[in-house]
Amino acid sequence: MDINKNKLKTLRNKIEYILALHPETRNSDKRLWIMLIREFYSDKIESFLGRDMLTLEDYMDLPSQDLIKRYRAYFQNDPNDPRYLPTNDKIHQFRTDRSKSQDIIKASLGFNRRISEVGS
Repeated sequence: MDINKNKLKTLRNKIEYILALHPETRNSDKRLWIMLIREFYSDKIESFLGRDMLTLEDYMDLPSQDLIKRYRAYFQNDPNDPRYLPTNDKIHQFRTDRSKSQDIIKASLGFNRRISEVGS
């Protein structure tokens, strides 16, 4: 990927950059978060006894793991253009099965009904 990472301004673009450049991050939201922090927020990382550390104050200023997970899922679950799919077949199958189960539950609870159907 031939992109100057310093020109990436939005969190979405930064996450897409990491997913494209580091395929192993497609399988683990924790790895994705760590790689994102190392690439774009390295000024928050301190070294202590040879280990990477974050202060609680700095941690509060970083993007949440939940938000990063949502962006990863957005790219992978886009019905028109799914991208950056997991490289591990077991993880891909697990996420596919979970998504199908969630769709069944939503439908059984009436979440997929159109507004015109509500109240009829």
